[in-house]
Amino acid sequence: MATSHYREKCLWARKTCARITGVSKEKQAFNSATDVGYISQNVYLFYASEALATVVRGLLDRKKLHELLNLKTSQHVILGQSVGYPKP
Repeated sequence: MATSHYREKCLWARKTCARITGVSKEKQAFNSATDVGYISQNVYLFYASEALATVVRGLLDRKKLHELLNLKTSQHVILGQSVGYPKP
């Protein structure tokens, strides 16, 4: 299913961003945020092609999500993206 595919992509990005080494923490954060932007755009485009609605959300309970996703201390929640049916 497509949703599973995008979940896997997001998990891949999360793990990849956490492995960036040899650069400053500031540069790591910038690179991670840039990657999240690219992924978010791809999710938007896919769901638009499937006649679904999606919105990126920055107001999240990051601490709770961090626990629910079982993230390492080096991994961070940057954005959330909700998906659903558009209003008729």
